[in-house]
Amino acid sequence: MTPDRCRSLLPAMAWAPLVRALAVAVPFALTLVMTTPADGDGIRLPGRLAVTAPAGKISHRAPQAPQAPRAPQPQSQPQSLPLMAAGRSFGGTPAVGALFVRNGSAALGTHFCSASVVDSPSGNLVLTAAHCLNGLAADQLSFVPGYHDGLAPYGVWAVRRMITDQRWAASSDPDDDFAFLEVSPPARLAWGARVQDITGGEVLGGESAGGPVTVIGYPNSRRSPIFCRNRARPFAGKQLEFACDGYAEGTSGSPLLADVNPATWLGTVVGVIGGYERGGHTSDVSYAARFGGAIGALYQAASALSVWAAAVGGRPARPPG
Repeated sequence: MTPDRCRSLLPAMAWAPLVRALAVAVPFALTLVMTTPADGDGIRLPGRLAVTAPAGKISHRAPQAPQAPRAPQPQSQPQSLPLMAAGRSFGGTPAVGALFVRNGSAALGTHFCSASVVDSPSGNLVLTAAHCLNGLAADQLSFVPGYHDGLAPYGVWAVRRMITDQRWAASSDPDDDFAFLEVSPPARLAWGARVQDITGGEVLGGESAGGPVTVIGYPNSRRSPIFCRNRARPFAGKQLEFACDGYAEGTSGSPLLADVNPATWLGTVVGVIGGYERGGHTSDVSYAARFGGAIGALYQAASALSVWAAAVGGRPARPPG
């Protein structure tokens, strides 16, 4: 693997969510670095590119079933699959997708990293590896959930904000190699559309060291994703190790999913490929930072900022329930 495996005026009804969002965001204000199209280079830190959650789970609500037609699935369900030695190509799942650098035209460029939609109050948060954002600004990126065979079945979602932990920004600590992206809907979708309402979202959870996980990612050399099921084992203190061949350049940011629902292929994300060696220097062994308190705090801050942005922009956050 080479480095990558990469209105100032608020509507009256928006004050309540804004106040709630600020109440959460302020305590975490010093824990993250954020970039938007306006501020350019705020997080430029290097990995398996082509070019931590608290114990238990963080869930705003149970993930929704996808509302759009799904890509072809493997015949076997994820929880019934045996442990595997190599990744298999398949049609993908709605909540996992590929990151693209925008090329200035309507056509997609080349995908370079992987990412997944996570369950959140705003419904527009995506999780990936922090090193995938090296040298890039938010307005250069697009997320395509369920991408396969050159198709974007759930649309192309522009990235409007990138959020990483301050410790990653300061030292590129592999134990903090994760980031959240806030995305905005394609023009063809209705005003206020949220990606999670269309794809469902993975629940953010604690580590699953030693337990089986399903990993879905997008190698740069393929037009469709691969999946593999194997054990995530403890490695070097604060990392996880996942042995399965085929996870080459482009699979950085791929989610490690535990407790996958056989009907929806949604699960609990316990890590993303990255961390040690930016995810690994060979395609048969991958690494991920073990989720702990840092990603839990970052998630809360990212969620609050996303709700705040929705309130300021007059776009209501998804209600609880």
